Amino acid sequence: MILRRIVARSMSEALARVEREVGRDALIIDTAREGEMTVVFARRPEDVPPSSVAGGIDGSVHRVSKRTAKDPATALATELGAHGVSDRVTSAVLRAVRGLDEGLLQRGSRSLPAVVRRVLTGLVRTVPIRGKRVALVGPTGVGKTTTIAKLAARDSLEHGLSTAIVTTDTYRVAAVEQIRAFADMMELPFRVAFTPQDVRRALDDFSDHDRVWIDTSGRNPRDEQAIRGIRGLFTGLEVDVLLCLPAAGRRRDLERALVTFSTFEPSALVACKWDETDVPGELLSLAIERDLAIAGHGTGQRVPEDWEDADARTYARELVPEDKNLVELPAKVRHA
Repeated sequence: MILRRIVARSMSEALARVEREVGRDALIIDTAREGEMTVVFARRPEDVPPSSVAGGIDGSVHRVSKRTAKDPATALATELGAHGVSDRVTSAVLRAVRGLDEGLLQRGSRSLPAVVRRVLTGLVRTVPIRGKRVALVGPTGVGKTTTIAKLAARDSLEHGLSTAIVTTDTYRVAAVEQIRAFADMMELPFRVAFTPQDVRRALDDFSDHDRVWIDTSGRNPRDEQAIRGIRGLFTGLEVDVLLCLPAAGRRRDLERALVTFSTFEPSALVACKWDETDVPGELLSLAIERDLAIAGHGTGQRVPEDWEDADARTYARELVPEDKNLVELPAKVRHA
């Protein structure tokens, strides 16, 4: 068996190279990260039974012959699709499983869910929050202010960091009062900034703090002019940006938000309102396909309890629960 090692800047670029250099039927054996680079190990297929479920690297997932209701490959595609996983990611998972054990998707095994979770864990990239000055941006109503309260409280109460809060959200009614109430409750220094000069002065005043959290006003992703105005508040400043997106968001809306807020060059995503959806796969699929790291997710309204740092294994378990028996699921397949 000859393995090809493909190194690229993102998962999507790596998969495109696998398709060009190894072939559209290439089997993904493993994925890894080396610094900022994505590594994919792939090989050409060898004697794959024609009755198996095929998946193209272009994202298509289709059934090539009639199978029984206990077909584990069909069950896998159905299970991932039910949790919002895209056809492209499902295809990559199918090929990775086949690369690890070509017969596993045909004969079925109770070890299949664990194998699938291992593959998904390798596909999701996570990062810790490290910045000294961290701004949260995102669409309206996604939960940025509550998320900042959670993270600031965690920094101060659990990690013992000197923490301050700055808000630039003077657009939303009562926004300043909301975040001020959080700051007062936690006895954290707080500042309202109306202009870029105000932001700079606030950051200078809090320069001796371990971390400064910056709240921003939510904007409709279609209002690009307003979003450019928010971006102008940080011109020339070293600010790490986290993009907040709803875990229950629809793929098309998530993509629009990602494109519009890309002007901030976010270092990672925050999945807000994780507890409000049973189909987090759409956001996770977008993160995988665009090679976007996830910093964490919110699980409720409590401050600071309802926050969890990103963990790829947790996300994999959400998509394929540990008690799931893929062999006995009903046969149903999503057509790309």
